[in-house]
Amino acid sequence: MNEIYKYIDTLSAFACGDSGRKNFNSLLRIHGKIEKTKVCPFCSSVLKRWGGISIEDIRHNIYRDWDYNELYYVLIICSACGWYRYRIVDCSDFSIPVAGHRISVFSKSDVSDESIPITEIKRYLIKNWQQRKLLTPNIAEKLIADIFKEYLDCEIRYFTNGVYSPDGGIDFVLINSNKGLEYAFQVKRRISDSPEPVTEVRQFLGAMASSPFKHGYYVTTADRFTRSTIKEIQSSEKNIQNHNLSINIVDGTDLFKILQSHKLLPQTAIYLRDNLNFIADWFPLDIRDDHGPWINGYPQKKCISFLEVLALTFP
Repeated sequence: MNEIYKYIDTLSAFACGDSGRKNFNSLLRIHGKIEKTKVCPFCSSVLKRWGGISIEDIRHNIYRDWDYNELYYVLIICSACGWYRYRIVDCSDFSIPVAGHRISVFSKSDVSDESIPITEIKRYLIKNWQQRKLLTPNIAEKLIADIFKEYLDCEIRYFTNGVYSPDGGIDFVLINSNKGLEYAFQVKRRISDSPEPVTEVRQFLGAMASSPFKHGYYVTTADRFTRSTIKEIQSSEKNIQNHNLSINIVDGTDLFKILQSHKLLPQTAIYLRDNLNFIADWFPLDIRDDHGPWINGYPQKKCISFLEVLALTFP
């Protein structure tokens, strides 16, 4: 799959009694009823379905029927691309019930699109690592900087001028202020299946020797290094130590293992976390629950928090 989905916006439509029903009904005509939405309209994955009830209803234990809960939600969400849709019904004023829908809007692109957030590219590459060849050099550099920023618990510093600019053999530096360490990085994005040659690594060693940095990382998206590259590092080990240097070479195989260790939420999940975390009780909905889980009274299913919902949706 070459496509990656970029979160653009959230469409909202609310109806209070008869007011606003034109906009509300227009949304339903375009997207259909939430109960009949079974697969993601973007990536065609099966959606996960959740129901939620407000904390006040639970605390007072006063509403026992789906149609008379003060505030309840139905959420459907795609664990593959992060698309979501949810319905909210507010019956706090029984004479004028309020109903609303929110639907996320995506656009289709690919990993060469530099407007896509790095987090989304990381999520995509975890499932489609072979597509790393489509990265632009600029995106590859930002991606690796972001991966190692978390891996080494550092902040990023870029060099745009002088001998330590990209043309000088060092692309960026990660700084761990707590440990007082600086890590210089050289990044190579490869589009062929050939192993990483020794020539580029040798140049990086020279750049490190003439720089003020003592810790270096040479990272390539190629699957492996050539044997001569590995021998070069091994034969230069004593000289590297004499310069008080520490050099690490990371190929695409090892880079993927580091990337896989990241726990990533899509942008849409972060939006939902910030907006729905106040709802106390959540539970899975059966596809047959057209009107929600309270058809036969308050659900007997085990209830969980919304953070647990996200953890189960995006494991």
